[in-house]
Amino acid sequence: MRKASILAAPKNALKLLIGLLMLPFFIPSSGILAISGKYLGDKNIENEGLDARTSYQLLISMFGSFFLWPPIALIIALVSVFIVGDSTWMGIAVGVVGNEWMTVLIMTPTLVILFLLSAMTTVNAWDSVEDIRRAMRRSSLRRSPDGAKVQKLCQELLSSPRKQ
Repeated sequence: MRKASILAAPKNALKLLIGLLMLPFFIPSSGILAISGKYLGDKNIENEGLDARTSYQLLISMFGSFFLWPPIALIIALVSVFIVGDSTWMGIAVGVVGNEWMTVLIMTPTLVILFLLSAMTTVNAWDSVEDIRRAMRRSSLRRSPDGAKVQKLCQELLSSPRKQ
């Protein structure tokens, strides 16, 4: 059985940390997409079966970012500039840019880019979590009596001559 790589642990920890840092951008963007895909897929499962769930989740994942991220980013930008406004760092940003509407115009595409980066980093973070879990399962199997049996069987299979 393959052993976990020592070099993979820091890389996976870094991916996980970056994914956690991007979580505040991931939840309002891709979290809404995931909830929409699950809701629409489960709503039509009685009529069309499991294919409906998969179809809706696929459609939401493919097109949701194009259709839902810009309005979400615009709403967040409008709320940040006009409602939260002067009481936070947004007042400084509006002062630097010079105009509330220009700040919204700059902030909206910036948020969409952050949504994309958060989706990519969070997926990488989830992959690293799964790599860690797989390594832990392999390690515990290797130390168990069943793991010794599996290793012995694998070695027997690898050492047996091949039939041509």
